[in-house]
Amino acid sequence: MAFDIVDNATFGNCPECGDEIVLKNTTREKVTVKANQVHERGGSCDRCADGSTHFEKQARHQILQWLGPVEFKKHVAAVIEPQNASHAVVTLKDDRSAKIFRRGESSRHLPEEIDHVFTHSFLDLKRAEKPWKK
Repeated sequence: MAFDIVDNATFGNCPECGDEIVLKNTTREKVTVKANQVHERGGSCDRCADGSTHFEKQARHQILQWLGPVEFKKHVAAVIEPQNASHAVVTLKDDRSAKIFRRGESSRHLPEEIDHVFTHSFLDLKRAEKPWKK
């Protein structure tokens, strides 16, 4: 029984994180199964379909706290943690991006890291005013 091997099958880029969805050196049957999975999920990769990582969720929450919900929706396009990385990447809707490092890669805790990144990389964005902290 001979298997029909496919060297490289690509299913486009994930609409959530932008990663290319690829299978390499696999059978046609597996390519068909993967194509159906990707189609059913609306084009999302396995990682995005399975959910965000803990650090990615923390970074998103801290950015939301820093900007406020209205500015977050207005400016932030994505917060993702690339596979096997020690940082998350925040991308704005105007295509600017910056890395947010984990504790250990940076000497700062996450809230201070978010503050540092936004005050140095995105000078036009201001921290949300908290009326109860005045």
